[in-house]
Amino acid sequence: MRTSQLPFAISILALSFVASSCASANEFNDRAPTSQLDKEHAWVRSSHVQLDVARANLALLSAKSAYIVDGSPEDSIMQLNKAENYLGEALDNASSDTKSRILFLRAQIAQARGSVSAQSPEAEQDLNLVVSESEALLAEALAESQFRLVERQQDASARLAIARARAELLTAQSAYEAESAKQDVISNLDRAEQRLVDAKNDASSWTRAEIEAFQSDLRDVKSMIEANADAAGAKLDELADDMKAKLDKMEQDVANSDEAEWVRTQYAQIEAQAALHRAELAERADETKEQVAGHLEDARNWLQRTERSASGETKALWADLEGRVEQTREDITKGRKNVQNSIADLLDRAADAVRAEEQSADENTKDEEKN
Repeated sequence: MRTSQLPFAISILALSFVASSCASANEFNDRAPTSQLDKEHAWVRSSHVQLDVARANLALLSAKSAYIVDGSPEDSIMQLNKAENYLGEALDNASSDTKSRILFLRAQIAQARGSVSAQSPEAEQDLNLVVSESEALLAEALAESQFRLVERQQDASARLAIARARAELLTAQSAYEAESAKQDVISNLDRAEQRLVDAKNDASSWTRAEIEAFQSDLRDVKSMIEANADAAGAKLDELADDMKAKLDKMEQDVANSDEAEWVRTQYAQIEAQAALHRAELAERADETKEQVAGHLEDARNWLQRTERSASGETKALWADLEGRVEQTREDITKGRKNVQNSIADLLDRAADAVRAEEQSADENTKDEEKN
């Protein structure tokens, strides 16, 4: 990672992550609710932070795609600016730890914007770094949103700690991919391990066994990194995915509400587009067809969630897009060509579907106001 080359202020922000790494679930209580209404407001704040961070993450993926795939520094800078604006909107409502990460990411975006504008040799690496840090920030924002939503339910603290462990794991993943010092990667993994200790202490018996399995896998990853094993990166990816699967499973117990459904729908649309960008970038980077197909499968799963909550013409648009994503995934699996153009078309169709969804929502709002 080029942390040593970042401005002094960014390095100070990075050190602040270390200072706060051993905090418990109560770290989100810098605005602790004092009533049921306060609790609802706290969740609304955190849910919108999550959405704004997800939108910033999508904009950063678009910036990377614009520069690497389309060869357009201008469009890349436009998306970087958009991401910075979304992060600015998230900042006011963010908790202290999330706010620190947002400030750190915004400083990294400023550096990436400079290298993209100059089309310097470091531009692609800087874009890779902002996307990696954005993924970690999104995990952080998701952790807080989930905690607020299930605050009084069983395993709430355990769920938070697992999400936080995954955030630390993604930071370790970013450092590993950027070829940082081995000790920096190990330090992030140590913090992830402490999060899992917190999770196990708060967990129910059936969750505790799964957390212990995560701890065992994490120790294996650390051993592989210390030994410079070639498979360490793949094992890091696998563990991050396993933790995400666990968090998704725990989400099934979350109570439904109109606000919760709206957040889930918006978030699913964003994640579907982000997965398509990852597929496009993976194809461009000549990754394996299994990796590209995996990103498309992820997009399809998010599209299914979006389709379930849609209605009328927009439902048909999302259903059509899901079918096209599945067809492209099959084409990749069978080794057919022109896939990159197909993914670009999918991204255009996804943008069209989002615009149609927004227009439909605006029309519904106007109808309600008339009535």
